[in-house]
Amino acid sequence: MSVHPFNDWSASVTALAVAILWQSALSAGLVAGVCWLLRRSTPVLRYWCWQVVALKLLLMPWWIVAIPLPGFLGEGAAGVSPPAAKATENREGGHDAAMDRLIAPPDGGAELAEREARGWVDFLGQLTWCSWLVLAWLAGIAWQVRCMLLQRGRLRWLLSRATAATEPRLLAVMEQVAAQLGLSQRPKLVLTDGQGIPFVCGLLRPVLVLPRSLMAELDPDQLREVMLHELGHLKRRDLWWSWIPTLARIVYFFHPVAHWVSFRIRLERELACDQLAMTFGGRSAAEYAEVLVQVVSHASMPAALTMGSLEGLSTFWKRRLTMLLSTSQSSPKLSRLMCLGIASTAILACLLPTFQHVPTQAQAQQAEAKKAKGRIYVSASLRFKADGEDEEKTQRNMIIAIDPATGKWQKITDKGHACRVSPDGQILVFSRFDDGIWNCDTGGSNNPGRISDKSGRPVWSPDGKYLVATRQENLDKDNDKARTTPGWKCETWRVDSDYGRNPIKLPLPDTDWVDDWSPDGQWFVTGSDRHPPYGSGYQLYLIKTDGTQQRRLTEGGLNVFARFSPDGKKILFLRQTGKSGNSIWTMDVNGKNAKEILAEIDLASPDGAYWSPDGKRIAVSMFNWELDENGKRVRRAASDAANPRIEIMDADGTNRRQLNLQGGTFDFIGSLGDWR
Repeated sequence: MSVHPFNDWSASVTALAVAILWQSALSAGLVAGVCWLLRRSTPVLRYWCWQVVALKLLLMPWWIVAIPLPGFLGEGAAGVSPPAAKATENREGGHDAAMDRLIAPPDGGAELAEREARGWVDFLGQLTWCSWLVLAWLAGIAWQVRCMLLQRGRLRWLLSRATAATEPRLLAVMEQVAAQLGLSQRPKLVLTDGQGIPFVCGLLRPVLVLPRSLMAELDPDQLREVMLHELGHLKRRDLWWSWIPTLARIVYFFHPVAHWVSFRIRLERELACDQLAMTFGGRSAAEYAEVLVQVVSHASMPAALTMGSLEGLSTFWKRRLTMLLSTSQSSPKLSRLMCLGIASTAILACLLPTFQHVPTQAQAQQAEAKKAKGRIYVSASLRFKADGEDEEKTQRNMIIAIDPATGKWQKITDKGHACRVSPDGQILVFSRFDDGIWNCDTGGSNNPGRISDKSGRPVWSPDGKYLVATRQENLDKDNDKARTTPGWKCETWRVDSDYGRNPIKLPLPDTDWVDDWSPDGQWFVTGSDRHPPYGSGYQLYLIKTDGTQQRRLTEGGLNVFARFSPDGKKILFLRQTGKSGNSIWTMDVNGKNAKEILAEIDLASPDGAYWSPDGKRIAVSMFNWELDENGKRVRRAASDAANPRIEIMDADGTNRRQLNLQGGTFDFIGSLGDWR
C-alpha cells in the first residue's frame, strides 16, 4: 500500500481544519455578541442564532474559496530511464555505457513475505504529522460514535424496563397538555423506577418518560408544568433539530467552539420550553423555578436543593434558573420579521464559503521565481580543492546539484547515475551499477537507501506517488551488427515510490522502455527498438499508460532521452545520425513541428538535455570529440580536451551560455540529468 495518497489527503484536511477553526471561532464570537444584545428577548430567537452556527460548522468543509490571507490565518498546518545514445566510434549509433536493467519484477517468495510483514511498519513510518493528526481525528470520531451508540443502548434498556402509564390522572393531564399545545401525535407515556428527570425521546414514535417516584412527589399543577415543558420539545421538534449540534460536536469534538455552541443550543432550547410552560401554565418565574428545583433535586438525591442555595448545581442548571425571570418577561412568539431575519441569516451563512489561504501576489511571484530557477542535478566526476586543502583532488561517480544562476554546487550522494528528482523536489532517485535503484533526500544529507535490488533508471509519476522503470535483457549482445530482430526485451514495472512496493507489470510492448511520464499522468513517451536497424535505430512513441493508443513520433536515426515539457505540450530529445552526429530536438507531443535546436558543430557535441522547471529554458550536457591517430572521432573520459560542460539556453536554442562551476571542473558529466 502507498502512504502518499493518505499523506496528501491529510495535508489538505489539516489545512482546511485550520481555516475552519479560526473562521468558526470568529462566527461564534459574532453570534455570542448578538445573543448578548438579545439577552432580554425570547430564547427562541437566540436558539435559532446558535443553530445557524452549528449548521455552518457542518457546511464549512463543502464550499471552499481560496483567497490571499495573512499566513497566520490561512496556512494549514500546512525511482528512471532507458537505453542511452552514445557517440561511439561507430557514428551510426550505439548505447551509453549501460543499457541498465531497471526495476525487476517482484522478488522471491521469502523476500516478498518479509516485505509484507514489515509493510505496516514502513507505512506508519512514512506518515507525516498531518497524517497522525488526521488519524487521531478519525479515532476521536469513532470514539464519539461509540459513546453515542452506548447511550442509545442504555436508553433502549431503560425503555425495555419501563411500564406504560395506566393511571387515569396522568393520562388525562397528558391529553389535556397535548391538546393545549396542538400536538397531532400523542406520545406514549411510560414510567421508570429509580431516580432521574423527565424526558422525551423517539423521532418517529415519541415517548414521554417520567420517573415514578417523582410523579408521586408532584401535585397536579406541578405535574402539568413538567408535561408542558417536555411536550414543548415535541411541539418545537427539538428531537429533530438536535441532530445538527450533535453531528457538529461529533465531527469537531476537538474544537471548543463546537462544544460551546452545543451547550448554548441546549440552554436556549430548555429556556424556550420553560417559557412555553410558564406561558401556557400561567405560573410566575419564581413558582416555575420551584418546580425545576424539585425536579433536579430528585435527580441528584440525596442532595437537598432550594432556591436560596444552588450549590452543587452544574453551570447549565444555574444559568437556566437565573435566566427564568428575563425569559418569563419576553414573548415566546417570533414575529414575521424575526422569522425572515433568521431565515435570511441561515441562507447567507450557508452561501458564505470557507476561505483558505493562497499566497499573496508577492509570495506567488517569489514561489514562481524559485520554481523557475530550481537546481540542476547530474551525475559527474569533478576536480576541485576541498576546504582547507591546497591540492586538487578528483571525486568520481557522484551526484551533485548546481545552482544554474551562480554555479554553486552541492554534493548530494556518491556512486549514482541516471538521477531524477521527485515533483516536489524533495527526493532524488538514481541507479547504482549492479547495486539497484536508490533514493535520498535532495538536501545533501547523503543518506541513500536502496528501494530495488536491480539496476535501472527510474521515472517519476507526475504526482510523485509511483516510479516506472523497465527491466531490460540484451538479446544476442555479441552480434550487434548482424541483428535481424529487436536487440532488447523489455518489461516495464510500476512501483510505489516509497520502498518500491506493490510492483505492477504494465502492458507495454516488450521492445519499448519508458523515457518519461506526461504531466497529466495519461501518457508515456517511450524509446523503442521495434524498427531496424535493431539495437541502434531507436524511435520514440507516445503510449497511454495502459499500453493503448500507440503513436510513432520519430522516423530514422537514433532517438533517446525524451522528456515532456512541464506544460506537457512539447517533447525534448536527443537525435543521432551517422551524417549529422548528435543534436537536440523538440517536437509537439503528437510528433509534429519537429525542430532541431542544437546541432553538433565541429567537435562540440550535445549528449543529453532536460527542461527548466518553468519550461522556458533547457540545460544541455556537452562534450568535445577527440581524434585518434587515424583521425577518427572518439570520446575520452577525464580528458581536458573533452571539456565536459553544461550549457543553458532558451527553449528555442537561443541565448546560450555555459554554466561555470564554482570551485571545480568537470571530468565527466552523465548524459541524463534533471532540473527541479
